[in-house]
Amino acid sequence: MENINNQFDPLLKKLENLSTTTLELWRLKGIQKSIELGSALISNSIALLFLLIGILFLSIGTALYIGSLLSKSYYGFGIVALFYLLIFTLLIVFGSAIKKCLANTFTKAIFN
Repeated sequence: MENINNQFDPLLKKLENLSTTTLELWRLKGIQKSIELGSALISNSIALLFLLIGILFLSIGTALYIGSLLSKSYYGFGIVALFYLLIFTLLIVFGSAIKKCLANTFTKAIFN
């Protein structure tokens, strides 16, 4: 019986090493995915910030231009506000489809 136990000892040692290595690999892959997701989130947030600032200035310029065409500056701001209200309404109507698309994108980013 002791001879059988001695034969299985190297096998058990290799199995223990394999499980430890596999666990360490999963941990490192999790860290890698977290770093990729975090860096993508930060870089996309910075890009989004500059995009929003650009849209803000473009909106102000468009409102002033439309206002100068209509000879009342508040008409231009009203028209631009109605445009954004239309976009907001479309986002509300198609919100669930947008959420599903974003969820699929995040799932692919995490598991690939």
